[in-house]
Amino acid sequence: MLKPSADELSHALQAAEYMREHTQDKHHVAKSLLYLHERNKKLETVLTAVERFLRFGQGSTEHATLVRAINAANRSEERDSAALTPH
Repeated sequence: MLKPSADELSHALQAAEYMREHTQDKHHVAKSLLYLHERNKKLETVLTAVERFLRFGQGSTEHATLVRAINAANRSEERDSAALTPH
């Protein structure tokens, strides 16, 4: 699978937002794209933190940054799950 260019991704995200706003997402493709894009951004932050942690000798500053990135990704996932749970 080839990675989309920045322009292609931007166009796809705009189209997905339009589809969601106009309830034209019968098969949840737009919803899935938007969710996975946000999730991917958070996981890219985790990956960057892991790389720094490993590259710079696993110092306490890098470890703290890594823990914060992981926690942020997990909180986001928990918020999404809680939003789907009926109260």
